[in-house]
Amino acid sequence: MKKLNRMLLREIMKSKGQFIAAAAVVFAGIAMFSASYMSYQNLRNSVEGYYEKYSFLDYYAKVQSISSAGISQIKEKEGLKDAIGRISIDLGADMGNDKRVTIRLISLPDEAQPSINKLVFKSGSYFNKNHQNSCLVNRKFAEFYRLKKGSKVKAIINFKTYEFNIDGVVDSPEFIYAMKSSTEVSPSPERFGVVYIKESAAASILGMGNMYNEVHVAFKEGVKADSVIDKLEDVLKPYGFNAGIKRKDQLSCAMVDNELSELEKIAFMFPALFLTVAATIIYIMQRRIISNQRTLIGVMKAIGYTNSRILLHYILYSLLIALVGAIPGVFTGIFIGTRLTRIYNQIFSIPVMEIKIYWNLLIIGVLLSVSFCLLAGYGSAKRVLSIEPAEAMRSEAPKIGKRIFLEKVSFIWKRLHFGWKMSIRNIFRSRARTSFTIAGMMATIMFFMVSLFFMDSIKYILHQSFFVFQKQDYKIMFSRPSSYYDALELQNLEGVRKVEPILEIPIDINNGWRKEDSIAVGIMKENSFCHLIDDTGAPVKVPESGLLVAHSIAEKLDIRPGDTVKVKLHLKSIQEKDIQVAGVVKQYAGFNCYMNIEELGRLTKEGIFATGALMSVKAGDKEAILKELFDMPGVKTVDSRVDGYNDFMEFLDLMYTFIGFMIFFGTIMGFSIIFNTTVINIMERRRELASLKVLGYTEREIESIIFRENMMVGIISLIPGMLFGRAMCNFLAQLFSNELFALEVIISPRTYAITCLSVFVFTVLALNANKKNVSGLDMVEVLKNRES
Repeated sequence: MKKLNRMLLREIMKSKGQFIAAAAVVFAGIAMFSASYMSYQNLRNSVEGYYEKYSFLDYYAKVQSISSAGISQIKEKEGLKDAIGRISIDLGADMGNDKRVTIRLISLPDEAQPSINKLVFKSGSYFNKNHQNSCLVNRKFAEFYRLKKGSKVKAIINFKTYEFNIDGVVDSPEFIYAMKSSTEVSPSPERFGVVYIKESAAASILGMGNMYNEVHVAFKEGVKADSVIDKLEDVLKPYGFNAGIKRKDQLSCAMVDNELSELEKIAFMFPALFLTVAATIIYIMQRRIISNQRTLIGVMKAIGYTNSRILLHYILYSLLIALVGAIPGVFTGIFIGTRLTRIYNQIFSIPVMEIKIYWNLLIIGVLLSVSFCLLAGYGSAKRVLSIEPAEAMRSEAPKIGKRIFLEKVSFIWKRLHFGWKMSIRNIFRSRARTSFTIAGMMATIMFFMVSLFFMDSIKYILHQSFFVFQKQDYKIMFSRPSSYYDALELQNLEGVRKVEPILEIPIDINNGWRKEDSIAVGIMKENSFCHLIDDTGAPVKVPESGLLVAHSIAEKLDIRPGDTVKVKLHLKSIQEKDIQVAGVVKQYAGFNCYMNIEELGRLTKEGIFATGALMSVKAGDKEAILKELFDMPGVKTVDSRVDGYNDFMEFLDLMYTFIGFMIFFGTIMGFSIIFNTTVINIMERRRELASLKVLGYTEREIESIIFRENMMVGIISLIPGMLFGRAMCNFLAQLFSNELFALEVIISPRTYAITCLSVFVFTVLALNANKKNVSGLDMVEVLKNRES
């Protein structure tokens, strides 16, 4: 082994604690990168493969009615690979035990699967040719209600109950994320399912004849989708065209794309932070090593070692840190990524999920860590180029001592204990080390705040959405629009406290060339169940006329109160109205718009009517009221506000897993930063600390001096660290907010407390880990070594 290599190994063994701490930060960054990026790759490749293999649609349109002949005509249009028609309608279904849910009844060809949106069979088979009432159900819904081949689903259609026999349990690329509408906060197999029936049965039961109300199409490769869609929508206008949705805007696809986008951001953002911290630690460490070995470097140059060879010697130290941290980090990340992918698949319905190990991650992870560490290593090691042999033989002149600003405040300074004076002087005289420690602690504080912020924000949003914005016990939806006054009759049920009719109509809001889909919710002007607020948190009253627009939609369309927008109401036919914006309301999910129910009814020219009702009931009468509601054929669904909240809480496992990993890796980073600065502090002050030992200071007293310094730096770091953390939380809230969900920056006192406590704990642990360095000070050896 060459002499410099032996010297390098001795240096690593001598500073093994610092070496391991720096490698641990690299390990944490690369493990986080590998885990999140592997999960992202597995999910993205599985979703894309699923879409392609099972012919997921490129576009679909909702129409009043179109015949099979019309579908055949559309198939011939330029740019289209295929087109199919189907019937799709949301209905109520009785699931037993006084449970009524929403099902989406979808028609499929009687004999064979459709050519678009093919199904994946988890059990059973396609429709039974001998039974007209044969059906298929989606897997998540079947698993929740323990449905299997031979089970029955009772659908309520036109006030009648139709019983369908299940012949198969399926998955579909159309319902990876099965949600009833964009107003839902999360998927809920307890409240929503998809039921497929024969086309002939749907036509007969629903009275559709040979007509469809949806058109699904697939494009040829390489065509300009927007141009094809424009032409297609022109063709569909005579058929009562209501709305057109591109693949990326289809609800399930949009939710999955959003999850993938967030995972991709995490895969690069936080690992970059860890690697930056690791690079900074290496830079500080190597500057100290080179400073201490100044005479040795001069000797090496004097006996013939070139600048490049000496430079390489010190850069190899950084390279070894990168490799020691990155290689186990990649394998740990692969292990964690595999489990993360499985957790994701519990939420999504991807039957063709492929959990692969991407070995290119090994190369990417090593290259990332090597790049950061080599950059830091070169930045600190290039000082050797300027060291002259003759000059290096002489010890460096000691730094000029200066009075710090606090010494000039004699009223305070005279009252300080000698130990405190030493600690304060050292903090302000070692500015580079102090600045690095403050920056590192700020990064740790920020990371802990960001990790816990997601939990605080989600919990706040759920509380606001389910317990502040909504006050009803149940939301009842009717099978068909009903009289406003018939809805009020529900008040006569025994045990009902109050009932308020609601009217929900799908709308498009247009402001110039910009357009957004939403739902106009008509509520009573003086209502008890819908608490609306503006961006400042002030209550917003329902106006006599005009539209209250969700803040997210207002921002996207650049709408302000007083503006007039074009609104398309999707009823039996599209009605376009010019409506004035009466105000902007704050929402976190769903992004509905609100109007006076009477005004909304007048706009439709259908009079005052209701599509559902909000209800509050007496605590002891809930079961009896639910039973009575389910006996009403005109009631499609009854949704419990509390059940909706509980459904969403079940989907937080993934968030808690992520937060757990982030806190674990943040702990590694925080401890490593304070540990390294403590080691450097002790090593740079060996003569000073040894002198204190000679003067009679005990090891405990010396440790208390170092502990005070670290705690003072930690306290100094808290306020800027929290400000930095708050700014990062604001940035991430904007980054992760999307068309379906808005994050609010909420940081609880508990988060601040945990963050402050973590700084204290890391300081104590770092000092305990360095006790050996203090107790191991050889007073005679240190005092006679002028370069220590």
